[in-house]
Amino acid sequence: MVIMDARLETLLYRIRVDRVSGAAETARYVAIGLRDYLDGTRVEICSVREFSRGGFRVRRSMAPLFVLLNQVVTDLPETPQPDISVAIKHVNEFIAREDGADAKINKAFATIVTHGKVITISNSSTVARALIAVRRSLPKVVVMESRPGGEGTKMAKKLAHSGIECEVVADSMVFEVAKECGCAVCGADCVIPGYLVNKVGTSSLALAAAKAGIPLHALAASTKIVGVDISDPITRRRRRDGIVRHTQVFERTPLEGVTDLVTELGVLKPNELRFSTWPHPLLDSISRNVWRLTND
Repeated sequence: MVIMDARLETLLYRIRVDRVSGAAETARYVAIGLRDYLDGTRVEICSVREFSRGGFRVRRSMAPLFVLLNQVVTDLPETPQPDISVAIKHVNEFIAREDGADAKINKAFATIVTHGKVITISNSSTVARALIAVRRSLPKVVVMESRPGGEGTKMAKKLAHSGIECEVVADSMVFEVAKECGCAVCGADCVIPGYLVNKVGTSSLALAAAKAGIPLHALAASTKIVGVDISDPITRRRRRDGIVRHTQVFERTPLEGVTDLVTELGVLKPNELRFSTWPHPLLDSISRNVWRLTND
């Protein structure tokens, strides 16, 4: 049994309890934490490997985190003295790539966003920054409440603080509200062959957008496009007072329901996506059976 270094254990705990940060935001603070640890004077390679496996287990659907941690595991193989400098180099490159992605996504989004009310879901940092960048074109942003976590309220507060008029609506109102909007926007925790994985309610948003005749733009850095299914619904069933309460955090939305994917590489149609074929030692080291029900 590996006893993880206390600094990495603290970082893993932050990932585990964080219920509001999006995939890009989570991956970035993990990358910074790993960089600081790997740059330190005392590095325990076995702790880094165990941290990588643990971080992926608790946030399986977050593709940027998977890309980051999978590369770390690749760079630090089970050999006596792996080259830490290679891992540090890749972590720094990851941070630089993520830091530069938003500006390019914002620029691409500005060329396609309609001048009208926008409806969105959850609390994607990428979506928030893109909407803030085009705020002069937006009369209002409607944010779905995004149950069960309710992240939509945090998103609305973030946008309102930047001068955007916002309204939070119940998820069940999406079909009615979409009729009044010019487009729908969502983020993505990961994009896998055939599906966009995001907060529960995204499929309803896609259907509502189609029925209303408006486009659904998904905003995501290219690190969220992976060639293997890493998605996990994070499903819970709890029994109380003779009643079973069933909740789910993520869902898979068919890519055919998404108009385009706005990335730092440009605006891509679903049929233009190219999925990675690089090795996945991190995924191979743990169970692939992730679409499951958890009873608490």
